[in-house]
Amino acid sequence: MAFDNARHRKAFKSNITAKQQILCSSVSGSLGIFVGFPFDTVRVRLQTADEGTYRGVFDCAKRIVRDEGLMKLYGGLMAPLSVAAVRQTVIFGSNRIITKKLEQTPLSPTNKLLLAGVLTGVCNSVVVTPSDQLKIQVQSGRSNSIFTSFKDLYRKAGVFNGLYRGWRASVIRESLYYGAYFISFEYWRKCISYINPFDPHTARPNIFHPAIMFNTLLAGGLAGCTSWMVNLPADFVKSRLQGDSIERPRYKGVIHCAKSTYLNNGRKLSVFYTGLTPTLVRAFPVHATILLSYEILKQWISNQ
Repeated sequence: MAFDNARHRKAFKSNITAKQQILCSSVSGSLGIFVGFPFDTVRVRLQTADEGTYRGVFDCAKRIVRDEGLMKLYGGLMAPLSVAAVRQTVIFGSNRIITKKLEQTPLSPTNKLLLAGVLTGVCNSVVVTPSDQLKIQVQSGRSNSIFTSFKDLYRKAGVFNGLYRGWRASVIRESLYYGAYFISFEYWRKCISYINPFDPHTARPNIFHPAIMFNTLLAGGLAGCTSWMVNLPADFVKSRLQGDSIERPRYKGVIHCAKSTYLNNGRKLSVFYTGLTPTLVRAFPVHATILLSYEILKQWISNQ
């Protein structure tokens, strides 16, 4: 039987409140952050280090553990965890408002989904920029803790030039990420469901149903990989800017960072995909974990 995406969504529509959805998103998002953080640290270290510092992903991870200890892979973890609830509130609230506004426009469903994702990313950049700045300062080795990083950044550069350094690059990254994620998730879910269909009329709509669990994990993981492939160049520039020195910065802004990096690395565009391997290794399990845990929590709450 052909898969009907609209009927599938209707079968799984829950009656939980907006606050409960935000709670589910916060818990699942925090779980995803914890699962993927060591890979995130390796990615940031590769992106912010000078060319030739590390021979590759495994060399980078090995040297971090050997020289700085295993827990360094989780250095800066509290920065994204501390704003997880606020971030999910902004994402959920802004996307809900934007989607409702776009329903009144003549745009196609795909374009509405894309634009909703892009604008949601712009809103989210306001929250994630300072937390990413603190996190990257620790991950790159410039600071020992997010508290020291906060104190130094605020004292030496203030709010906008310190905590919000790299905000323009963050806007680009977040808008590309969420635009690509929303589109790719729908695409992958439809593709996977044709291969492994689920009929809500012949089976109970339950996230623990094997077909549903498989579809959710695979669609979430593939959408995560797709969105990171799209936004990694912007993320590379953002990491460079936010991992730069406060006292003697090498870069004047987004364009200067991108241009100088390109020229100083043999005019190779591939430099902007530095850290691709740990990014993709991280993206699949993280996004699969987030999506599956969110659906499990949502179903559990709706059954109470």
